[in-house]
Amino acid sequence: MYQKGDYVVYGTKGVCLVEDVMAIDWGSDCISSEKLCYKLSPRFVKGSTIYAPVENEKTVIRSVMSGEEAQALLNRAGGLETLWIKDEKEREMSYRRALLSGSSTEWSRIIKTLYLRKRERQKSGKHMTCIDERYLHIAESILFGEMSLPLHLTVKEVEEEYFRKVNEEN
Repeated sequence: MYQKGDYVVYGTKGVCLVEDVMAIDWGSDCISSEKLCYKLSPRFVKGSTIYAPVENEKTVIRSVMSGEEAQALLNRAGGLETLWIKDEKEREMSYRRALLSGSSTEWSRIIKTLYLRKRERQKSGKHMTCIDERYLHIAESILFGEMSLPLHLTVKEVEEEYFRKVNEEN
């Protein structure tokens, strides 16, 4: 269980500060309506609060990666396998599964895949599809936001370093 003051990654909401752990009366369970919950404050969405059950089976909640893990992920960004799937519906389902997995490696694969695809399409004078643009934005905001905390960098600095690594190897 996380404690007040811990940073966690909550689903696709990204890095959140655990502001409190409290019992909340949801009024929906016939045996007991009180559930132990985290009061979370998203790091990059000011004024927003999330109440998440401690026993949560639907949304992944995990500790923020360590500085060593963040640096290792950054260093291997260029060598990650891409997720490109030609069929648009299958591709979107693949991205959705990767996002919901809570895996920073999977988020990195989405970013690398869509970044390279965007670069390729720009060379042909084309824009990204709306779906690809949306998933790229979500994955970047979650992953770069998480990596910025243990690396003591701004989100922009993480982004620049990430794409430098990808461009070195591709």
